[in-house]
Amino acid sequence: ISGTGNSFVLVSGTYGANDIQIKVSGSATIIKYTSSITIDTLAPSFTSAATAEVEANTEASTTIYTAATDDNTVTYTLKAGEQQDKFTISNTGELKYKQAQTQAGTHTVTIIATDIAGNTAEKTVSVSVVDIGLSTSITWNNIGTDNIINTAEMATATLS
Repeated sequence: ISGTGNSFVLVSGTYGANDIQIKVSGSATIIKYTSSITIDTLAPSFTSAATAEVEANTEASTTIYTAATDDNTVTYTLKAGEQQDKFTISNTGELKYKQAQTQAGTHTVTIIATDIAGNTAEKTVSVSVVDIGLSTSITWNNIGTDNIINTAEMATATLS
């Protein structure tokens, strides 16, 4: 154990503790206890992808990405400055836009996972906003100049 004052840094190993039990009669008993302690110094490791894709105009309440690690006891935050103004993230890793994105583009955000021991890991994620541009139109072919469809004209429709 190393440290100064009342602050100590533990490393993995076997430690002993002595307690003194004092009875009402005034007699004292020393209780010795030894235990092996493992110190968690491993940062969580991200298992989720580094990219995500979302359609333009998707509701802001929609989860666009879910962060995941190999550790079940992590909380997630966003790194300051890295598009933090565009995104929110829950403690469970659900990433959402703060507002619906109306234009195609790519936004980068860094997610920080912190485990129960205070170890941290970072993952940079690129979120692509795509405009799929769906529009439809119907063109009627061979309907003649009277704009009436009849069997003699064998009209067809083209959907595009």
